[in-house]
Amino acid sequence: MPDSLQHVTDPFAKFQEWMAEAWTHEPEDANAMTLATTGVDGMPSARIVLLKGFNEKGFAFYTNYNSAKGQQLLAWPRRGSTWALFDKESGKALFSRRC
Repeated sequence: MPDSLQHVTDPFAKFQEWMAEAWTHEPEDANAMTLATTGVDGMPSARIVLLKGFNEKGFAFYTNYNSAKGQQLLAWPRRGSTWALFDKESGKALFSRRC
């Protein structure tokens, strides 16, 4: 997937394009993403979550507020996320994005 990110004027429209392509390649779990948070001890923690939706205000994902992840987000709401899509037959990455 060629990228010209320096020419992107609407990052959410670009993300919508990436997700549309992801759904064509991986219809079962194209919305799976890695979510990284930081605990109050400063240690990073990452896990797979499902993207529920997104708009110009940000990304929404499924979570349990009582989980360690939920507690980390309440204490320190900054997070990082990564999407990767792999070809099931070859195992090669089709694309990977960090938000």
